[in-house]
Amino acid sequence: MSENRNVVDLYKEGKNFMRNDLILSLNKMDYITMKLFEFVLSKVDPENPPATRIVDIKKIDFYNLIGGTIYNRKQELEAYIEKMQVDGLFKVYTKIDNDTQVESIMPITYAKWTYQNTIISFKFSEDIMPYIAEFTENFTSYDMKDIQALETKYGIIMYRIFKLYHNQFVNYKKKGTKRKEQLYAYQNPTISISDLRFYTNNEKTYTRINSFLKRVIDSAVEDINENTNFQVSYTKNKKGKMVDSLTFNILTKNVAPASPEDNPDFEEKNKLKNLKDAEIYTYAMGHKYTRKLLETKLLTTENIIDQSKMIKLAVEVFPYYEEIEKLKGEEKLSQHLRHVKNKKAPLSQQEIANGKAEGIVEYLRIAASRYVPTIRIQNAKRNNLQLQKDTIFELLDKSLENQAITPRLYEAAKQDVEDISGNDEDDQAKIDAIEALMNSLNLKKIDEVEDDGADI
Repeated sequence: MSENRNVVDLYKEGKNFMRNDLILSLNKMDYITMKLFEFVLSKVDPENPPATRIVDIKKIDFYNLIGGTIYNRKQELEAYIEKMQVDGLFKVYTKIDNDTQVESIMPITYAKWTYQNTIISFKFSEDIMPYIAEFTENFTSYDMKDIQALETKYGIIMYRIFKLYHNQFVNYKKKGTKRKEQLYAYQNPTISISDLRFYTNNEKTYTRINSFLKRVIDSAVEDINENTNFQVSYTKNKKGKMVDSLTFNILTKNVAPASPEDNPDFEEKNKLKNLKDAEIYTYAMGHKYTRKLLETKLLTTENIIDQSKMIKLAVEVFPYYEEIEKLKGEEKLSQHLRHVKNKKAPLSQQEIANGKAEGIVEYLRIAASRYVPTIRIQNAKRNNLQLQKDTIFELLDKSLENQAITPRLYEAAKQDVEDISGNDEDDQAKIDAIEALMNSLNLKKIDEVEDDGADI
């Protein structure tokens, strides 16, 4: 994609830049060296890169990133610079007809510093420059402050990938050059498990899907949600019994969620696109959500005779209610409406006379649009809990089969797991205790020997 705004302006705002294929490449840097590389990269003006390809960094900035004690800083500085150069290799894979082209690129070829001087000089390779500067399309800008705030390697990797998709969503939405279902796919990208393993360099580690999700994906999502402007959740997609891909929902915390018309599912379910105003009004008047709003006294009889208000309600609010009901059930929707009613300050007769009541549809829309992302995040957490429980059941079954656990202990542990609902503060402690029991019996080792990597 090509960013709409001037690259120079974005650079001045503290943005880093990478070509998209570099973001989706293979790299083996660890957390510290990745942050160091991003910091060095932030000194490259993509519009006017240095002719020498050399940038200067203050030592104190590197020390702040490395941490450690003041006594071994020189040794750590030297070790991390060497590690950044050695492990910084990028492998870019490009499909060409029926073949795959592999480019192996060393980004930083040279570094120079002295023990007394306060400056470190880094030289980028000629081969890496087309991937970090002087591009006009297929690049992504992302916030350097977010990179520095992230606390895990996987958080950095997945943040850049989410930025790639989100920037395309924002850009194409502004241009109006993509269909709504295409825009929705950018905001809710589906990425295969095999690609996620490749991007995070975990093709041969965390071979069990539950371990990969917990140690890599969940860790990254939690890091991103806590330390950046993104709010990310995901759902698992299965092919047969195996998790084949994940669909991520990428929202920004300071921007209202996409309106219903940005979601093709909403548009499909409501089928309002080709209806006339009178038909939409009739649809709204007979809708069960109108009855619920009347029952909770969020709507009045004066509201429902207002055709424009009811049309707006059907088009902009009811789709969110359908989503809430689909994800959590009708009772949860009723609870939401009661909560919204209790939080809404009553209007005086003077305010009603002055038109204040006209904002009821917008009030309901904002409340519902903020609740839907919360539900998605809760569902993702619940899915992860169920995955943990299913894994424990599987391990318990195998341990009983291999006589590594007594039937009595098996039944007791199984009952404990079944009792875990996710609503109890002690649930995670229960899971930890059961996993500790299995570790003490060496059950995980037994499982790995007998069923290594069989679930992917």
